[in-house]
Amino acid sequence: MASEWPTGRLGDLTVKLGSGATPRGGANVYLDQGVALIRSQNVYDDRFAMPGLAFISDEAADRLSSVAVSEGDVLVNITGDSVARISRAPKEVLPARVNQHVAIVRPAAEKLDPRFLHAVLVASPMKARLLSLASAGATRKALTKAMLADLKVPLPPLFEQRVIASILGALDDKIESSLRLADAVAVTWIERANRVLRLGSTDQIPVSRLIADGTLVINDGYRAKNAELATAGIPFLRAGNLTTQGLDLANADLVPPEVVAKAGSKVSTAWDTAFTSKGTVGRIMLIEPTGEPSVYSPQICFWRSIAPSKLSPFVLHAWMRSARFTSQIDAVKGQTDMADYVSLRDQRAMRIDVPDLAGQAEVNSLAEPMARLAATSRREAKTLTVIRDALLPKLVAGKIRVPLSDDPEDQVGVAVEALNT
Repeated sequence: MASEWPTGRLGDLTVKLGSGATPRGGANVYLDQGVALIRSQNVYDDRFAMPGLAFISDEAADRLSSVAVSEGDVLVNITGDSVARISRAPKEVLPARVNQHVAIVRPAAEKLDPRFLHAVLVASPMKARLLSLASAGATRKALTKAMLADLKVPLPPLFEQRVIASILGALDDKIESSLRLADAVAVTWIERANRVLRLGSTDQIPVSRLIADGTLVINDGYRAKNAELATAGIPFLRAGNLTTQGLDLANADLVPPEVVAKAGSKVSTAWDTAFTSKGTVGRIMLIEPTGEPSVYSPQICFWRSIAPSKLSPFVLHAWMRSARFTSQIDAVKGQTDMADYVSLRDQRAMRIDVPDLAGQAEVNSLAEPMARLAATSRREAKTLTVIRDALLPKLVAGKIRVPLSDDPEDQVGVAVEALNT
């Protein structure tokens, strides 16, 4: 999309542009606390991901003082499969350094607002440009310092940059608020369910017995062929797409809709519990009703109650989130050299707590409405994300102009009205 604004060369609009380094000794010198070391797994377009944040000693940080991060720095992943993911550095992680897979882009304060720059770089036209540049090499995907410096970015007046950033920030805040509510509600009902169920006070029975009597099914996901991956369609989710923040749909592969029918029973349904059995073993997620299908890879297994009158899906999920389940996973991993794999056979050989029907009914009465509230909040966040993503390229290109007001609600209202016309 062509810009209505004048443009400037990014290298001329920044006071710092360059990547970091890995401390001598690599992962062997990482600590549980200290100075944060930001890596590519922390950098996403829509958020800064705290899980996986590494730490190094003050001494190691001193040796990397030239790549110290400041609040609001724009961080760009410059190598590998996550190339061109972009975030801003939150103050909560400071002091911090970046490793060699992440570049710091620090705008000159009198020329470029960092929030506006972040919006420009994640907008679809610039994202496509960055991915094209990164793929130009003969080997691994990579963005160089020269590529970033030569980018032409729109350059509205600084005040208008801040207004645009304020609009997008208001939407981001609402999206984050909806997701926080969903997470808090989910944690609350699971904690209450475990108090009601008093897991461990009843005998465990073999999972295989529930499978044999038609109460429970455990399936793995669909093995999509490379030829089935597409540039448009529905998400095909791998273990890495199940994150502590929910499903990472933005970075999922896509498959055509007809793959859903082809996958058959290997497609999840509402209130299944997804469990990552390969790779990062042990991520657990309740599949909420979304109205839109997703297909999951064989790295993910589904535990599905097909007789809810005997085994509530909410009771099943609460049990899978308890130590009674995770201890069995740890025991399986301890018996094999494949610590990153728990087979279907292993899962079916486990033992499960099945509380009496009165206890299950009590859990259902509190869990189902709260689980539906969490699902509604996530859908709201998704709707707002669609609105933000549609507005973003138009705003940064000057295709939608908004009043120079300090009230974000006025700004958002005018921008959304313009989007709908």
